[in-house]
Amino acid sequence: MAKARTINTGMNEVILHPTETVYGLGCDARDAVALEKIFAIKGRDASKSVGVIAADVEMVERTVVLSSAAREIAMRYWPGALAIVAPVRAEAGLAPLAIAADGTVAIRVSASIIAHELSVRLGAPLVSTSANRAGEPACASVAAVRAQLGEAFAQIDEVIDIGELPPTAPSTIIRVHEDGRIEVVRQGAITLDV
Repeated sequence: MAKARTINTGMNEVILHPTETVYGLGCDARDAVALEKIFAIKGRDASKSVGVIAADVEMVERTVVLSSAAREIAMRYWPGALAIVAPVRAEAGLAPLAIAADGTVAIRVSASIIAHELSVRLGAPLVSTSANRAGEPACASVAAVRAQLGEAFAQIDEVIDIGELPPTAPSTIIRVHEDGRIEVVRQGAITLDV
C-alpha cells in the first residue's frame, strides 16, 4: 500500500479503496448513515442497488441465502470478481439502502487483499460500489476519483491509495434461479464456464 497507516473502520466512515477491478467507495453494510453518504457522494439514485463484499463464504452464508447451485458456483469462482444476487437474511442487519427492492443483494468474496481485510476488520460485509459519479466511468486511480467527484471527494473519510490499477473489466454479476438457470445480470471480468 502506498499509505502505511491504519485502516479506519469506524461508524459512519466512508472508505475509498482498491478492489481487484477498480477503486470503490466502501462502508459497513449495516451502517445506514455511511451508506447514505456514499449515495450522496456518487449522486446515485436511492432506487439503485449496491454490491457488497464478504470476507469469506461463511460470512456470505450469514448474510444471504445461497441455493446449492449458487454455492457450487461460488466455490468455483471465489475469491474473485463474481457477485451472486441472493436473498438477504433478515438477521444480517444490512442497512435498507444495501438491499434491492426485491430483498436481494449482489455479494461476493473479493480477491483484493485490501477489500478482504476491510470486511474482516468490520466483522461484516463491506458495501463496495465503484468510486465514480453516477453514470460516469469507473476509476482506476485515486487521482481520477478526485477529479471526477470534485468537492464531494472531501466527504470521504479514509483513502487507501495503491496507485493506478491495471485496466480490467468490472465484476460479473449473476442470479441463479430456483430451477438452476443462471442469468448474467452484468458480464464482466469473469465468464462462467457452466
